Amino acid sequence: MWLKRWQQWLLLSVYAAVITALSLTPASTMPDITLWDKAQHFIAYAVFMGFAYPVANTLHGRLLFAIAIILYSAAMEYGQSWMPGRAPSGGDLLANSLGVIIAFAIMSAVGAMIKRRRRRA
Repeated sequence: MWLKRWQQWLLLSVYAAVITALSLTPASTMPDITLWDKAQHFIAYAVFMGFAYPVANTLHGRLLFAIAIILYSAAMEYGQSWMPGRAPSGGDLLANSLGVIIAFAIMSAVGAMIKRRRRRA
């Protein structure tokens, strides 16, 4: 990402705030559980990991971010049990976690490929 470090942190923080607001907003009725709903969860958390990945400079830091985002997802699901019209969902947690894991794997693979190409040049 070609943003300054503070901009990366700001983007990550704003995205986390948006996810929090969307996750914990009371709902009058819960939408039907569909495949599209799970895809939205997957995409939202893959993007979350995409914003977090470049903030850390090491594999260890990136792994910690991935774990933290998955734990954050679990906290959001738990928090929904306290919101009117909302309910926690293991399926949502699974979709969120898979989004984080797949995004991490893709970004790691692309990063390794770029490193190899730079070494050859």
